[in-house]
Amino acid sequence: MKENNLNRVIGWSGLLLTSLLSTSALADNIGTSAEELGLSDYRHFVIYPRLDKALKAQKNNDEATAIREFEYIHQQVADNIPLSLYLAEAYRHFGHDDRARLLLEDQLKRYPGDARLERSLAAIPVEVKSVTTVEELLAQQKACDAAPTLRCRSEVGQNALLLAQLPVARAQLNDATFAASPEGKTLRTDLLQRAIYLKQWSQADTLYNEARQQNTLSAVERRQRFDVLLAGQLDDRILALQSQGIFTDPQSYITYATALAYRSEKARLQRYLIENKPLFTTDAQEKSWLYLLSKYSSNPVQALANYTVQFADNRQYVVGATLPVLLKEGQYDAAQKLLAILPANEMLEERYAVSVATRNKAEALRLARLLYQQEPANLTRLDQLTWQLMQNEQSREAADLLLQRYPFQGDARVSQTLMARLASLLESHPYLATPAKVAILSKPLPLAEQRQWQSQLPGIADNCPAIVRLLGDMSPSYDAAA
Repeated sequence: MKENNLNRVIGWSGLLLTSLLSTSALADNIGTSAEELGLSDYRHFVIYPRLDKALKAQKNNDEATAIREFEYIHQQVADNIPLSLYLAEAYRHFGHDDRARLLLEDQLKRYPGDARLERSLAAIPVEVKSVTTVEELLAQQKACDAAPTLRCRSEVGQNALLLAQLPVARAQLNDATFAASPEGKTLRTDLLQRAIYLKQWSQADTLYNEARQQNTLSAVERRQRFDVLLAGQLDDRILALQSQGIFTDPQSYITYATALAYRSEKARLQRYLIENKPLFTTDAQEKSWLYLLSKYSSNPVQALANYTVQFADNRQYVVGATLPVLLKEGQYDAAQKLLAILPANEMLEERYAVSVATRNKAEALRLARLLYQQEPANLTRLDQLTWQLMQNEQSREAADLLLQRYPFQGDARVSQTLMARLASLLESHPYLATPAKVAILSKPLPLAEQRQWQSQLPGIADNCPAIVRLLGDMSPSYDAAA
């Protein structure tokens, strides 16, 4: 036959074949041309009459003819997948699912992983055998190992989960083809959830680790894995993974340390706090870590004092929590180092206390001036400043300042201290008691002890009219000197 006539016949035959299969999804999936069937034009020409006869017989429910013709075609081209699928479809059409399954399984041995064969095999209904004992499960697994399919792998795995035989379910995923299939992925997810439900934490971690190695672990699963490790108290695994750069986000450090605290793992927590210095992304995260340091470190004050603060808002927290203890213990060098992390205008009161304790007179005076400038009406600030002026041999300025602020209204104890200091300074500098100042100093104060003090001031003690104004009421509170 000439090539043109051959092509014409093939084309007409293809149209006829398509019309015969118009009600079958198989025709849509496979097609009927030589190219779609994977045949040469010559082989297609030779095979086609038998294929046409088989399809007509199948349409007319002539089982004997259809099966005979399809099997003959399969014998001629046994390695042809599309024609094998036609034979399998014929078997199923006439109720021979078992023969169709054997055919497809045999073809899959020739072409492992072929999606067309696997889809057709998966479409064949299988009578699921009830498995209620471990013995039945192991028998089912043995049969599947002998002739593995996606279906039996899935069934064995799911039955294993029902019987809490997780190693058996896990073994099915050793079949790479099955593990990569949708059924395998479903089993893996179900196995993971079952492991978590049964609190088999190490098994769950193994599954997470395999997914990570395969780059299939989602962000949600990564967080779930950390929760699993915490729930299982798999401390060594957490530390090992963190050493590999996994779970090194700030919150993971905080969460794990908090879990150790909750479990009262004091020694382990103390080591963890010493060995790890997370880089935080928010001041709140760092504040949480600082709290852990302050509460659970073997030496909380030292731990905080040696900590390098990352967020400015947390500096005062560190200083406030440690400085009083350092000052109480006389650790002034550490206190100064701690204060150095703050802006120079912060915690002036504490800086003043350190300068006084270390006998740094010049610094103490400088800070006393700053504190007084901030609160000029505060008698304590006046007390600090005038005292430091005297310590720095600037008693004249101290006396002038006290005279400016007289009378000292406020805290009685501090007021008495200031009056005694003023009296002492006037003794040293009598020229400061000018008539104008004496007039002010001799105005009677409300309390008897204050008036008696006034009567003894330089410039007043030998001034009879002033003494009469001050002590003329003859209060019984005056002592013999008055």
